[in-house]
Amino acid sequence: MTRILTVAKRPLLERLGGPDTARLTKNATISLDAVRAAAEAHNAVLIAIRTTLSGHDIRHRCIDELQAEDADDRDLVVTIGGDGTVFALGSLRATKPTITVNSDPSRSVGHSTRCTVKEFPALFAAFIAGQHKIEPIHRLEMSVDGGAPHRIINDCLFTSRNPAAVTRYILSVDGHAEAQISSGVWISTASGSTGAIRSAGMQPLDRTAHALLFKVREPFQGLKPFHVLEGSQIPPRCVTLVATMPGIDCYLDGPYRRVELAYGAEVRFNDSAAPLPLVVR
Repeated sequence: MTRILTVAKRPLLERLGGPDTARLTKNATISLDAVRAAAEAHNAVLIAIRTTLSGHDIRHRCIDELQAEDADDRDLVVTIGGDGTVFALGSLRATKPTITVNSDPSRSVGHSTRCTVKEFPALFAAFIAGQHKIEPIHRLEMSVDGGAPHRIINDCLFTSRNPAAVTRYILSVDGHAEAQISSGVWISTASGSTGAIRSAGMQPLDRTAHALLFKVREPFQGLKPFHVLEGSQIPPRCVTLVATMPGIDCYLDGPYRRVELAYGAEVRFNDSAAPLPLVVR
């Protein structure tokens, strides 16, 4: 019997409150029927996957229920959702083989997912039989003042908690330190380089590369010019950011994992020795 942790997204319909639902019934711009259909489709995928996994030891979590220790005693992790669901695994303490299922391929890009619900039974059977392969997805680690590392699959945004405020910090890379003012700094893996950091103006890398990218967002050059605004480290070395104002946070792999930084906190970004092991055929 295989011990499995399933991690699923929570459909939008389940996250809406009563007033939200009532508002949607009066708004012709957004279809409540489409929101319901998406939830029904996702739940149908969950049922199909649970059917395939019947007879095994299953621990199920939604993204917002996930605890750091949930995978400690598991043999396999299965994600059901999109990229955001895969990114939630960064909060797990243990690194285990992972099957990533795109539950809505018609609307989800799923860069980090490797199968659909139709393909899942064959991939799971291959894992059970030991006939699978592992695709390692390189990750980064972020530590604050030398504390326990936080793993990053896609990217991290170092920025002011108030989106209308500037962000003040000292950026240190390859022996050069520079005090800067901007709207924040993107730190990205190669896997995440086609996302936000690309929208900020950087050229993406091959997703399989072992790399660390950084990009300063909207630098304020009114007092003096800044010279270190972006870089691609292949392989990753280190980038350090020191918060020189209160109210700065780090957002890891999206908006849900947030690390609050104290004034003067030093944040280090390094290579992770534990890539995410995706199960493939």
